[in-house]
Parts: sequence; structure tokens; C-alpha cells
Amino acid sequence: MNRKLLLILVLAAAAGAACAAAAPAFAAGTALADPGRSPNDPAASASAWRDLQAGANRADAATLLRAQGAFEALAEADPSSAALRCGVALADWRVVPLLLRQESTRAQAQAAVESGLAQCEAVLQKQPGHPLALALKGSLQAFLVGLQPEQAMTMGMESGANLKRASELAPANPRVQLLEAIYTLHKPGFVGGGADKALPEFLRAVELFRDDAPGDSTAPAWGRDDALLWAGRAAAQLGRAQEAHDFYRRAVEANPANGWARQLLQADSTGGSQGRP
Repeated sequence: MNRKLLLILVLAAAAGAACAAAAPAFAAGTALADPGRSPNDPAASASAWRDLQAGANRADAATLLRAQGAFEALAEADPSSAALRCGVALADWRVVPLLLRQESTRAQAQAAVESGLAQCEAVLQKQPGHPLALALKGSLQAFLVGLQPEQAMTMGMESGANLKRASELAPANPRVQLLEAIYTLHKPGFVGGGADKALPEFLRAVELFRDDAPGDSTAPAWGRDDALLWAGRAAAQLGRAQEAHDFYRRAVEANPANGWARQLLQADSTGGSQGRP
């Protein structure tokens, strides 16, 4: 696997992070605990989730970093909370692809990856089978393949193994399935990746999201529009234009503020560029 191909893989594997709606209801196990709900300061965590959602929808790195910092402060105040630590890692995962766009922010990207991995490790030390922490760890490790190419073979294998394990632990969790599908889409075909392999995984995530509901009516949720958007990307790569268009439309319906979904739908309708990778 050459260096250029590996870099493409890692950059693309988290591209959806720049555009998704924010904040899942996470619980350890199949139902993942909500990392946006802190018993100590629910107003602060709600504000952090608003920033994360706004930054993700607009692909605004500064806003995403502000959300990451807010979650980190909440996690420091409540270090036993796996939920808040996952919130930090999720914010890091979303901001890294934006920071990698420019050489001047590459060091920030490296720091964000390390921050997210540290939070995942802290969760996994106490809960080795926490599926979201495993899935986020695997997704963040994928970035290291490009940032530290000398570790490409080892890190690439660990990344895939963590995502696979997370999926096995939480086969009915749509967000874990979504993260694995994004990874599959951007793996080279000779190691089992590609649009033909990923589309069924995205469709599985879409189906799981139909029955997904936060733990309470005030808990935020994320991923439904991501699954539809990425299903559209996979369908487009397979030459299934109408199917891709339908997925983009449904993604916009699921989250009208998702900037990338709107961009893809407009570009698809006009025959223009599809924008972000």
C-alpha cells in the first residue's frame, strides 16, 4: 500500500466529520451513553453540543475546537464519565479533516488526534468493551496512517481491528456501524474496501437509524444524515446517479443545516462538482 494511497484513505475516512449533525445519545454496550449530558453542568454540555453541531454543519474548525475544549473541561471536572470523554474524542474526530487541509494547521491536527486517542484510552482502561470508544479510536488511528506513515502497516491494522471489534460489540448501534462503513468506503479494494463493499454497510446504518432514539427527549442525536449522505457518495461512485440523488435529498431532509448535504444535492442537480472529499 503506497504512501499516497494511505493518505487518501485517512483523509477521506473522517471527511464526514466535517459535515455531520452533532451529539449522539451514547451508552456503554449496544446503547451508548450520551456524551452530551453532564450531571454536573447540563447547561455547559448543551452549549458544547450546540457548538459541535454548528461547527460540523458549517465545517468551521474554530467552532469545533471550541466545542472540543468545552467537552474537555467537563470531562476534567468529571473524569469518571466515559460519556464526556467520548464527547471530546468525537469533537476531535470531526475537526481533524479540516485541520489537515492546510500545512499550517497540520500540527493542530496531530494534537487533536492524540487528544481524542487519549480520551478513548481512558474510557477503554475502565470499560474495555465500550463500542463507541473503540470505534472512535479506530477512526482516529486512521489519521495516523497519513500523519505518521512510518507506522502505516501497524496502525492501519489496529485501526481496522478496533472498528471491526466495535461493530461486533454493538451490531445494532447505527453510529458504530456508520463509522465502520466510512472506513470501508475508503479502504483500497485489495484489502476489502470500496464503494461496492461499503454501500450495504451504509444501508444497514440507515436502517438502524430508523429505530434509533435518544435516551430522553432532550438528548441530542447525530449520524442519521451522515449515513444517508455517505450512502449517496457510495452510490455515486458505483454510477447509480438517481439513487445517489435520492440519498442526498433524504440527508437534507434529515438535517437541513448540513452544509455538505445541501452542497452535494445542489451539485448533483446541476451537474457540478460535489465539493468536499
